[in-house]
Amino acid sequence: VSMHTRTLDRAGRLADELVVDALFIVRRKRWHWPAVIVGLMLGTALGAAIGQPLAVAFLALIGGGLGMNVGSDFRFIARSPTRVLLYESSRVIGLPTELVRPVHPDEVSYAPSGPAMHLTVGGEVHVMARQHAARLRRMLTGGATAGSMTEEKQS
Repeated sequence: VSMHTRTLDRAGRLADELVVDALFIVRRKRWHWPAVIVGLMLGTALGAAIGQPLAVAFLALIGGGLGMNVGSDFRFIARSPTRVLLYESSRVIGLPTELVRPVHPDEVSYAPSGPAMHLTVGGEVHVMARQHAARLRRMLTGGATAGSMTEEKQS
């Protein structure tokens, strides 16, 4: 069973209705970038204490990644046949854990931002992968179906 299928199943059980598509989104906390910088600095310091140049590079990257993880909230935006839903997601298993609320499609806006998309949901700014813009557009217009997802995977 694919992770996408597990996501749809979990989202459907939380909403008590069929969910036909879901996209992973990330909400940065206000202290996201300071957490990344602190992680980079701690990783660099630990690598320098070890004394190996390769350790400095790897531990700086690991520390920065941990800072990114700590400074972010993981969510899903999903489509049922009748509405758009916003979910909280687990950091550990990567599946929806709680239905936050239904979202009116007019509350959602998105725009390209470098390799990502800035997605605003009810005034909260999120980030998502740019390649999912067409799926998001279909979700917001009510056109997301299992068939449209299959067509996208084939193209």
